[in-house]
Amino acid sequence: MPVNYELNIDHQVIEIAAWAVVTLGDLDDCQEELATLPADLGKTIAYLDFGQVTDMVICPLGALQIARSFEKIMDCGLRGCVVYAPNDACHETARMLISTFVSVCGDLPEGYRLTRSPLAIKDVRSFLHVRDEPARLVA
Repeated sequence: MPVNYELNIDHQVIEIAAWAVVTLGDLDDCQEELATLPADLGKTIAYLDFGQVTDMVICPLGALQIARSFEKIMDCGLRGCVVYAPNDACHETARMLISTFVSVCGDLPEGYRLTRSPLAIKDVRSFLHVRDEPARLVA
């Protein structure tokens, strides 16, 4: 399975890494496994790293199908989610997944954030909370 996760207790982040070709079944299996974590994740947020993904085989109908398993993770207390999707295909798929999950399951308390730049685990929480600032002129 080209999707795996690690719970980083120190930073309260679930790091979900994917690589190669990722399918609907791969994400659903990972989400179902994550839903078996303790019922109270507290202030835990998720960081999805799609940096090594070569292709994501997920359509809007597929996103609807896995929304149920994502809702189980939300019920465990997931607070927010940052998605690193560097290439255009992954970025658009991640955007579609986020949109579907918000529509079907509701928003996460701390929301979602999508990035094309990789983040260190220690920086994920601050990135989730800092919104883009307007461009500043530099003299």
